[in-house]
Amino acid sequence: MTPTRETFGNIPAASQWLFYALSILSMVVFAWGVWRRVKLWRVGQPVGIRESLRGRWMEVWGRWKPGVKRVAVEGLGQERVKGRGWTSAAHIGLFIGFMMLFLGTTLLEIDHLAGKISESWSFHHGNYYVVYELVLDVAGLLFLVGCFFFLWRRLQRPSSLGHRLSDYWVILSFIAIGVTGYLVEGLRIGWQKPTGLGAQCSPVGLWISHAFSGWNESSVRGWHWAVWWLHSLLVLGFIASIPFTRLFHFIAGPLNLLLAK
Repeated sequence: MTPTRETFGNIPAASQWLFYALSILSMVVFAWGVWRRVKLWRVGQPVGIRESLRGRWMEVWGRWKPGVKRVAVEGLGQERVKGRGWTSAAHIGLFIGFMMLFLGTTLLEIDHLAGKISESWSFHHGNYYVVYELVLDVAGLLFLVGCFFFLWRRLQRPSSLGHRLSDYWVILSFIAIGVTGYLVEGLRIGWQKPTGLGAQCSPVGLWISHAFSGWNESSVRGWHWAVWWLHSLLVLGFIASIPFTRLFHFIAGPLNLLLAK
């Protein structure tokens, strides 16, 4: 049997439609929050984006190259957070885990939409699926380890940290998203019962699935649906909240690195 899984396995069509409707609502709130910040930015000194796009492409690239390099080295390369011991290691682990999970979710949706157009376009199976599941299982651990470190650090209340209530929402929602994600995977394995590489490529989910080994299939499917919804609502709530918390540095940081003179 070729290793694979159905993207919306055990999720009824009505739940899928509601999920996409809530996704749109989440993105609307997100866009509104970003627009509030954009209006504030426009009060400041203009950066001359239109002017920087004029001329031959080599001239344009020459203007943008320093900013692109800063984004690659200081942003994606996490150069700005290095040199702080365990804090740096935890931040880099959290960042890598988050980015891999984000990329994995994006690829899963691309596969889902491609499969709707033509089954031959679907690629979420075979060796790709095995590597995909294994990488995301490891990425989830990096993500959670980083999250628990920063929760512990915040509870120590060092003077170098601010202490907004929204900061706890961020870290606790991160942890809840990671934990429920693994629970969804464990419950999915519990009712799908994959064998061979199809199960072994998700070691954390497979380990969690043992907790449901004595349950009947209908109970496992019911809990899978419920936890899937909890996980989905947490993710959509997180997306909507980004512009209203410190997490806005996901957007403002790279933009500042790119556009700063």
